[in-house]
Amino acid sequence: MAEQSDSNKIRAAELLGKSVGLFRDVVETSESKSSDELLSDLEAMLEQVADDMSEASDFSDDSDDDADVIH
Repeated sequence: MAEQSDSNKIRAAELLGKSVGLFRDVVETSESKSSDELLSDLEAMLEQVADDMSEASDFSDDSDDDADVIH
């Protein structure tokens, strides 16, 4: 009868471990930001996109000038 009692204890420990996520392979992390931090991040991203578009525009303008010189 001791074997059945031991298996019950092991099963109970297993269920308890599963209930608290002890055997999960995936690690979940979450980062919360305030609305001011999100706004600041968004503005920085928009500035970066505007800079990238400006550089691309400058590059295409230079290409047009070179094409005019070749003709």
